[in-house]
Amino acid sequence: MPMLLVISGPTAVGKATLIKELLKRDSTIRVPVSFTTRLPRLGEVDGIDYHFVTKEKFLDLRNKDYFIEWAEYSGNFYGTPTGELGRETRSGQDILIEIECQGARQIKEKFPSAILIFILPPTFSSLEERIRGRGTENEMQIQSRLKTAREELDKVKEFDCWITNSRVEDAVTDLAELIRILRKGGKPDIIRYRNKSILV
Repeated sequence: MPMLLVISGPTAVGKATLIKELLKRDSTIRVPVSFTTRLPRLGEVDGIDYHFVTKEKFLDLRNKDYFIEWAEYSGNFYGTPTGELGRETRSGQDILIEIECQGARQIKEKFPSAILIFILPPTFSSLEERIRGRGTENEMQIQSRLKTAREELDKVKEFDCWITNSRVEDAVTDLAELIRILRKGGKPDIIRYRNKSILV
């Protein structure tokens, strides 16, 4: 039975980078492409990183029940298409979805066996540095993202596993090991994966 893995975490924590590096180590994992109304960032490719659509198109798809989950995050919409997730499930391979925390809760309600993984930054100040370093938002947008990030960090205990992304290589190793343990029917080491230092 394939696993459904859900990766969430605050903006700029490095979720997409971790997933790309993970797939270099484990090409058997399938990653459905989600939809979003936000603009592509530097280096992102439509149809590979996301399906980039207008707000009108997204809402039309949402009203047609096209998404298995959807959420609004900092003024943009994100959603996972139901049909694509179904095709991935039938492939018999483990599926990994990167979605916002709201969407993760929706997935857990519909698929109780899904494993929710939260990616943490080493400190909140480092997260703010990453957001500002992208240079893609104005100050009002940055403050909105920081507010949302704090709210998301307060929900970390709703997730099954936590991995701190202090260094990409180490975080990817932890993620790969976690998946290996789960595939064998085991449970992750609570002390290793549930690092709460971010909350100070």
